[in-house]
Amino acid sequence: MSSGQIIGIIGFVVLVLLIVSSVK
Repeated sequence: MSSGQIIGIIGFVVLVLLIVSSVK
């Protein structure tokens, strides 16, 4: 697994957390 994929996954998770927190 490359570092680019890890950064992309972390960014995706952060975006999901921000969306979920804004919905609540």
